[in-house]
Amino acid sequence: MMRTRLDHMKREGFRSSFTKPILLFLLLIFIGSFSYTYLEGWNYLDALYFSVATATTLGYGDIVPITVAGKIFTICFAFATIGFAFYFFTLVGKYFFTQRVKQELIKAGRIKHDKGTRTVKA
Repeated sequence: MMRTRLDHMKREGFRSSFTKPILLFLLLIFIGSFSYTYLEGWNYLDALYFSVATATTLGYGDIVPITVAGKIFTICFAFATIGFAFYFFTLVGKYFFTQRVKQELIKAGRIKHDKGTRTVKA
């Protein structure tokens, strides 16, 4: 019973650490899309396309903001979304790195699992 609860808590921590940045990133993308629809008069698909291209730093250049308000919004939008994208990729990299190190320590016999507790040998 205790082991199942500990495993569940670990999984919940993993999910919540990824869920919040993903939801915030998606929220920013949709806010950007609606803003570009309003500021630039683009249809929603073009606005979504530009928001994703900007957030992922692809920057194709086939669609660009024309209005001053659109350009100013793009500056703020790029800083916010690119920061969250880097944060998310850092979380993913940290998770895989931690899992890899954990597996190597188990192979080397430096970590011993016993009923949900971990003992690390020096």
